Amino acid sequence: MAFAAPFDRIDPTHRLVVRSPSAAAESDRPDPLAVENRIVEIAMDSADAVHCCLDRSFLDAADPARTKACNRLHRVRESDRVLASGEPEYRAALPADRDAVRAYLSVDRENTDAWLARVFGIAEFAIITDDSWLYRSVPHHDHIRELNANAVDGFLDDVTASLESIPGSGVVPFDGLGTWQTEEYRYAVTARSIRRSTDGDRWQTFDLDRLRAVSLVPERSELLLRWDSPATDSWTRRAFRTVVGRGSTEPPSRVSLPDRETTAEFAGALREVADRLEYEFTVEAIDA
Repeated sequence: MAFAAPFDRIDPTHRLVVRSPSAAAESDRPDPLAVENRIVEIAMDSADAVHCCLDRSFLDAADPARTKACNRLHRVRESDRVLASGEPEYRAALPADRDAVRAYLSVDRENTDAWLARVFGIAEFAIITDDSWLYRSVPHHDHIRELNANAVDGFLDDVTASLESIPGSGVVPFDGLGTWQTEEYRYAVTARSIRRSTDGDRWQTFDLDRLRAVSLVPERSELLLRWDSPATDSWTRRAFRTVVGRGSTEPPSRVSLPDRETTAEFAGALREVADRLEYEFTVEAIDA
């Protein structure tokens, strides 16, 4: 699922990430859907319409109020589709239908049926202007929360400011925070992991939730990484990850980089993602 022409030529610039650390109490975890709705409100301030693909039967069964809101939407002709999903597509004109959008995107953690409807009853939605798009989401895939910061001046700044009060949430560059080549591996830092590859195609992934400390050793152009052990992995899962990862699933304890500048860039990317998303690991420089 993605955009139809001509919006399919406009690439996302950033993605929304909402972390839910497993150690946190349920009441302390931010609801990703409620966080997303903050972005929706900001995007609607500058948008002309919201397009959504709905599973109407599920919505009908889950929440009559939400169904009433959906009945205010207009079915989009095939030639006017914005989304490439095979589901029926509906349009809410802004600002006239803003309340209807709020109603069908509403979140109630205490009402399990309504919460599930918000996740699975909406196949996909996008907030658009006449000639671009600002935000796209596939609610049941938490990695598809995409922003186009180029659509409207100040959009990214407003989103970033709105998320400052929500621990573990933020927007990060869509393609990750950088990639670096060593003699043996290629490394990449994303919002959730350090990734490692020998061929640029198949990657081993190491969750940043397990990372506890990064020590920068400028004189040796290397990073020392300290990790926690996986808390709940069974031997079958470890064996599977070993097979698909082409070798040991143990995360790297040492990364040797070509020079001091590259080492500082890698460490800087880790420090940035730790600051933005409030990971527990630290990034400190030490003497060789």
